[in-house]
Amino acid sequence: MTIIKRRGDRILPEQLDLMCYWIKERESIRLQREDEKPPPWSSDPIMAGYRWCNARRMDDKVSRWLLGWHLLHPGISVQNRLCAVMLGRLINWPETLSILPYPAPYEESTISDLLLARKARGEKVFTGAYIVNGALRGDKILQVTRKIIAPIWKMRRLSPSAPHTMRQMWEWLNGKPGIGSFMAGQVTADIRYLYYDMPWEDKLTWAPQGPGSLRGVNRLIGQPTNARLPYGEWLDVVGAAYRLGARRLPVTYARLELMDQQNILCEYDKYSRLLRGEGTVRARYSA
Repeated sequence: MTIIKRRGDRILPEQLDLMCYWIKERESIRLQREDEKPPPWSSDPIMAGYRWCNARRMDDKVSRWLLGWHLLHPGISVQNRLCAVMLGRLINWPETLSILPYPAPYEESTISDLLLARKARGEKVFTGAYIVNGALRGDKILQVTRKIIAPIWKMRRLSPSAPHTMRQMWEWLNGKPGIGSFMAGQVTADIRYLYYDMPWEDKLTWAPQGPGSLRGVNRLIGQPTNARLPYGEWLDVVGAAYRLGARRLPVTYARLELMDQQNILCEYDKYSRLLRGEGTVRARYSA
């Protein structure tokens, strides 16, 4: 039997303070913007000068747009919608997605031709939010449409048709061509909100590990940010951060799940890097 070391009790108070500060400041910015108050929305130059994900992932502008895009096409099974969700996240640019026929069923040649034509016109196709690592080689568009998504469509009947847990969905996706842990987690999170009434029994106890949240966990427990941490130990810290955060910020955390906590840890790591002068972050913001 594998014994998992408990890491959650090693969270440093000053780092928890910093994480909670970022959450409060980001939520304040979100609420001010929703109330249409004029900028600046923060007196913190780091918070005001860079782009940040929201504490709750589904509050992000593109996440909201994607959810609305999917919901325009109701009555589609999880298996038949899988490619649409994946295409939405890999492109992540509403102006591009809005020119496409909704990809359920997924018609690779039609999608490829429309995206290549957009590229030929010099128009933006992708955002830089999610990286296709290039291991599949060739044009990025065709990597996505032919080498990543088309195989998923062919084997979709083997995917969970009524998943009870997020991990069940993630495990099926993770490791497919061009899909790593992080992207499998993003697609799983979108499916969770699309099929909100499914059980999702682990929504408060499970999240996938990504490079940003690993750095964030290492900061919380005072380790070098590049330290390796087994998944079970990483998850123990994420769960502890969620529970401690909920005690301090109960109103905010009432809307959050563990997937949001791992997202928070990515942003907390980015804030810490800027605060410490540990390099630059490209996502500048000008109101």
